[in-house]
Amino acid sequence: MPPKKFAAGEKVMAKWPGSNLWFPATVNATAGNKYEVKFEDGSEFEVESKHVNAEVSFRPRSRSRSPARSPGRRTRRRSRSPARRSPSPARRTGSPGRGRTMKKKEVVVTSTPKETTTKTVITETRSYATRSATKKGEKLLELPVEVKSGRVPKTTELDYGGNLGCLVTMLLYIVTPFYMYFICGDKSCTLLVKPACRGNLADYFDKEIWLQYIGFLLLLAILSFLPLGQTFEGAPMRNGNRMKYRKNGLQTLIITLGLYAILVHRKYPVSAIGYDNLLQLLSASTVLSLLLSVVLYLKSRKAPGTALAPQGNSGKLIYDFFVGHELHPRLGESFDFKMFMYRVALIQTALLTLMNVGTMCTKSTASPAILLVALFQGWYVLDSLWFENRFSYMNYSQENGCGFETVFSCMVMMPFSMAFTSRYLITYSTDLSNLKIAAIVVFQLIAMVVYRASNSQKWEFRRNPYNPKLAHLESLPTSAGTRLLVSGWWGLVRHPNYLGDILLILGWTLPCGFQHAVVWMYPVFAVIFMVFMERNDFRRCKKKYGVAWNHYCERVKYRLIPRVY
Repeated sequence: MPPKKFAAGEKVMAKWPGSNLWFPATVNATAGNKYEVKFEDGSEFEVESKHVNAEVSFRPRSRSRSPARSPGRRTRRRSRSPARRSPSPARRTGSPGRGRTMKKKEVVVTSTPKETTTKTVITETRSYATRSATKKGEKLLELPVEVKSGRVPKTTELDYGGNLGCLVTMLLYIVTPFYMYFICGDKSCTLLVKPACRGNLADYFDKEIWLQYIGFLLLLAILSFLPLGQTFEGAPMRNGNRMKYRKNGLQTLIITLGLYAILVHRKYPVSAIGYDNLLQLLSASTVLSLLLSVVLYLKSRKAPGTALAPQGNSGKLIYDFFVGHELHPRLGESFDFKMFMYRVALIQTALLTLMNVGTMCTKSTASPAILLVALFQGWYVLDSLWFENRFSYMNYSQENGCGFETVFSCMVMMPFSMAFTSRYLITYSTDLSNLKIAAIVVFQLIAMVVYRASNSQKWEFRRNPYNPKLAHLESLPTSAGTRLLVSGWWGLVRHPNYLGDILLILGWTLPCGFQHAVVWMYPVFAVIFMVFMERNDFRRCKKKYGVAWNHYCERVKYRLIPRVY
């Protein structure tokens, strides 16, 4: 029997999103097979029509005594021992991530929902810590997870303009690092000159450089298997499971830098690898990233349907190859390719920057400008590896697979573009006064605060929205059972973390000055990319949160830059 149609303003009983509880509500509007309803506490949600019923359906029925039952006869009740009058702590709280699955039960509540009732889990009941235990610091709250079984559905909304857009973007990814290398040399560095490309194939491929780069990748892969650092669980997947990782990226960096120092001490010309042989190194990383992308795509074709990426399951070859068809490709149980690429990008950036500083020291003395760049980028690498356990919780990591975009960005685009700044300063060093140095340092410190504080605030709120330290923050409930921050850093703009990224990149580019526009190509690309990411996030969040997202946008008006955009 189809559900009854309700008009705007009509009183109904609606199922509270993310739970099995029904509460009085008022219909605001209809939207297809959904209703926009307003509960008595003021919360507004989009609710499916099957979760909206007439109030009369929930009126309690009075129980009459049967004439055959003797007035003096009492209903026999089963006695319960004191130990059984309250559920055991194990049943009540449970350990995070290890809850048991229980069947649904429809519960009717005739009062307005309060925050303390949000202990029911979506779809399948998985036990987790209660709010009282969370506030006391006894447990960390594990938020409700909507467990979905079966194959990942087809991707219908394609990013980058589909197959054609992905093909053009791939070509731009491959050409841009070579273009920046050829237009900025010892004699000139301008966008208006024809790139001085080399026609000899030997200039691009060097056997020794190839072996050194492959050895670098193998070293990082081997170190990831060592029992260094603690293990942690990643973000929950659609089936409710969590992958395990080992947090040893920082240890891997320390070991790699130690080996680098040994080579420098033994007078091995390591600095020449990143400066004199940069073209060969760039060629090696480009070809190997292409090969690895192909291998991962072929591997993803044999992956189970439940392991595919939500944004990379379109069935279109070029698109899925670019975005990544498999969400978390692994080798065995512990080697995660996406986490490995993340570490390659950061550690390779650190080594290339050190090589550039070493090259400048051999030619003259390291200028304050190149030291500032090395210091700022070094902080970024250390910060990212220190908090690498949060990588799997990023929206990008949970939606996109490990395809060409991820592999090429981590092996080529990010490390070579970031190292281009320090390489530029070897030939075109800028004279910075003490006042300019102080201003750049202050700017970068502000960027660091925005980046780390906004990311940490989001992380802490996701882990435990009821943390007493976050009691001053306002949030809005959503139909997905989560809440959206509308104060703090996330009340200024919708993506303060993206803003922090942009400020950091600007900060380590400022020491280069404004003599040549080439050095500012990477910041421009970063701004374009962040705007693109913000637009994608807006579209996905609007689809996911519905009315709650509209209210969120009314509260937080600016997308990326306060008072500007």
